[in-house]
Amino acid sequence: MFFLFKSITFAGGFSLDWNQVLAVLDKDGKAQISYIIRWNCRNVNFHGFYFEVFQEEPFFDKVNSYAVDDKGKKYSLDIKKLSQKKYDIVLANGQAFVNGQITYFFRYNTDLQKSGNLTQTMAGEKKLAVFNWAPVQWDDSMEHQDVTVVFPIVREGLKIKDRGLEKYNFRTEKYVNERYLIDYPETPNSSGEKLFAVRFYKKNISKRFHFQIQVCIDAVYFNLKTMACEGLTSVSKKSEYARAGTSLF
Repeated sequence: MFFLFKSITFAGGFSLDWNQVLAVLDKDGKAQISYIIRWNCRNVNFHGFYFEVFQEEPFFDKVNSYAVDDKGKKYSLDIKKLSQKKYDIVLANGQAFVNGQITYFFRYNTDLQKSGNLTQTMAGEKKLAVFNWAPVQWDDSMEHQDVTVVFPIVREGLKIKDRGLEKYNFRTEKYVNERYLIDYPETPNSSGEKLFAVRFYKKNISKRFHFQIQVCIDAVYFNLKTMACEGLTSVSKKSEYARAGTSLF
């Protein structure tokens, strides 16, 4: 299970508004994970929260992690490791936010192949890469959450609605199609090339909702070395080609 609990004791009101996550996958199984988290505060000394209990090992980019309030004021963040799977993420220098909205931005590098979240499996004679991961669960409900996964594949002008998903052999577990709205935003890399990306979106997120994502794609686009244990992360009989949805935003 992946849980996130708020740190610091507050004397007032606050709530989680929404959460956006970006997972950029590299061919070797490493990844960059980014979180954007919006909080609503009312007459409260809000400092930050615990970020804890996830499968992968994070290496935080502390220099480029920050928060911005609804008046445009920018705050540095302190990210401290408290235990093997628990970090404290708070406004730096003992600062607190009292009223309005404040948005936290932070990211980390990790090895998803090492943690078992990105591996390979066989579907008949076809080797597929399997991405099986979820962001942390929250102790609060929220208005919406979305997770965008960027694959190391240049789209080369291919239109997703023109059977592009079959070309990549991109599949989802059936529950993924049923649980989330899905679209395919154009996502350029540092060279301006458009990469294949998939966004999973859900409104009215309940407390401790587990935003699990399991998808497969042709393994030729990765240089992975690990194979999933048979029956553990293999392609389910309920897997299917993902739908080519429309833009959500």
